[in-house]
Amino acid sequence: IFFFFFQAEDGIRDAQESRGLGDVYKRQTQSTWENEVLHFLLSNCKFWLDEYKFDGFRFDGVTSMLYYSHGLGEAFCNYGDYFNGHQDGDAIAYLTLANKLIHEVNKNAITIAEEVSGMPGLAAKFEDGGYGFDYRMAMNIPDYWIKTIKEKKDEDWHPSSIWWETTNRRAEEKTISYCLLYTSP
Repeated sequence: IFFFFFQAEDGIRDAQESRGLGDVYKRQTQSTWENEVLHFLLSNCKFWLDEYKFDGFRFDGVTSMLYYSHGLGEAFCNYGDYFNGHQDGDAIAYLTLANKLIHEVNKNAITIAEEVSGMPGLAAKFEDGGYGFDYRMAMNIPDYWIKTIKEKKDEDWHPSSIWWETTNRRAEEKTISYCLLYTSP
């Protein structure tokens, strides 16, 4: 349903300057993965599940968490691009622990990762070596449709391109997306 980032404050510091999201979210966010912050984030997941009976979470901006570069300027064309040492192990540990906790508190809860790099294993079960998300949110599909509808004439639409954009996924990882409806004024 939601995930939030901490804004920079005196009590929350960044162990590595490269973790700030800066211009990506038009604000400087900084955090540390010290035990206190990790416990706070995990306890928030449990709180919303217990107190308000949430049945799932959508984690926004996961790409920015996974990589020290926030995924900016990287191509992600082969598996070597995903596992090149630029991954934030602490963020990966948090996401995995959050998924494990959420599913232990509510076995029917659904977790969704809004992630654009295509990180392998993100939407694979923890038991299978994955991060434990139930679904990956495919942001490229709505982006593709917006661009196609706004910028191309009908006769310039290519079925092969449509097929590629809507099916280019790992079969073993569940993917969801959304569509937008635009109307003329």
